Amino acid sequence: MIRGRPVGGSLLDRDEILSTALKLLEESGPGAVSLRALANKLGVTPMALYGHFSDKEDLVRGMSDAIYVRVLAAFRKKNGKPRDLLESLLVSYYEAVVQLPQLTMLIFTTSSEFSREVQLLNNQLSDLLAKSKLTLSQRRLWLEILVDLTHGSALATSSIPNLNKDFLSKQKRRFRRQLGEMFRHIF
Repeated sequence: MIRGRPVGGSLLDRDEILSTALKLLEESGPGAVSLRALANKLGVTPMALYGHFSDKEDLVRGMSDAIYVRVLAAFRKKNGKPRDLLESLLVSYYEAVVQLPQLTMLIFTTSSEFSREVQLLNNQLSDLLAKSKLTLSQRRLWLEILVDLTHGSALATSSIPNLNKDFLSKQKRRFRRQLGEMFRHIF
């Protein structure tokens, strides 16, 4: 092990660290993610990672940002009615959770504060709900309901052994129908 550098001597790159952390998470589960385990996988000392992340929570926020920045980037390119945009954003979020359910579980059990991108995602959802007929307290409650529905549905779907594209499409259509029913009360 070379101190602070991977085998081969090149400097550590934040994106490479995050990619490796996400692989470690998917291979071994939320309980296996630590700076020490990540350093081991990268072939460096744990101290080499502290230039990029202050602690495990900072690493988890970085992993979260790496995934949810893509969800928000795709969403920002869309136009339409608030209801349609809200559905689009929640479906994209659903897809991200289905793709990386272990990240959601790690966020639930580790981070005391949300990552920047998750905060932006919540803000965007709140902004779209602000265009509804609901009061502020109702919008806050519906935000929690919609996020909880998205997590629950996505995590349940991702837990299906041998998940195939046809079943995933069916589940996504079901999720959209559930959103549609809820949106009848919101918009």
